Amino acid sequence: MKKIALLALLFVMMVSSSMAQRLIHNQKAPDIIIKSAVVGERIPKGKPIYIDFFSINSSDNERQLLNLSNLARSYGEHIYFTIITNNGEAEIKEYFSEYAKKNDVNFSVLVDDAGQTFSNYNIKFVPNAVLVDKKGRFVWQGKSSNIDEYTIRQVLP
Repeated sequence: MKKIALLALLFVMMVSSSMAQRLIHNQKAPDIIIKSAVVGERIPKGKPIYIDFFSINSSDNERQLLNLSNLARSYGEHIYFTIITNNGEAEIKEYFSEYAKKNDVNFSVLVDDAGQTFSNYNIKFVPNAVLVDKKGRFVWQGKSSNIDEYTIRQVLP
């Protein structure tokens, strides 16, 4: 009986993982669905987008935010940098109000409390980031600290 249950579970896991949307280089990126902008503005059209998926529960927050801030300082004129979080709006406002007292916030903070964008981009863990070009095509996905200059230059004018 246990073997049958285990086999059924494995089958369900294989089917669900094969149904997850795959991000393919140069293909149209999935929709970004957010509830609100806590810091900064909503995502503009016609500009490359760097999305850093974020949770206040992650142990890597400080390094993730420092990395994002450095990228935004270097490339923010040409690329829109944002965090998308699935934390609640009140919770994330409080977090970034404290963070902004000690740090420069040169990126936007958007709330996806329903997790729709996390699901569209198949985000299972944070930190995780994606880069989308100005035409809305997917360019890169990975741990936010692993993006390199070559990849970033692909979306620069």
